[in-house]
Amino acid sequence: MQVTVDANTDCTHSDGDCPTDWDSELEGDFGGTCPVFDDRTPERLEEEGEILMERLRVWELKMKNKCCKEKFYKKYEY
Repeated sequence: MQVTVDANTDCTHSDGDCPTDWDSELEGDFGGTCPVFDDRTPERLEEEGEILMERLRVWELKMKNKCCKEKFYKKYEY
């Protein structure tokens, strides 16, 4: 999966559709939960690890969109 995001452009998400948390970004990839690794299957661990790293890369690219970043971090303001 290749995703590119221009940090200087406006967000193309629908209104209110910016990602707001990492858990919702993972939803669907592993049935909405973090995978449980079986230590007897290193191939699965490697494959799921690669998938998680790619999802994190995509998440970080999305956070380059000003609107997404503001919506995500706004909920942590006090």
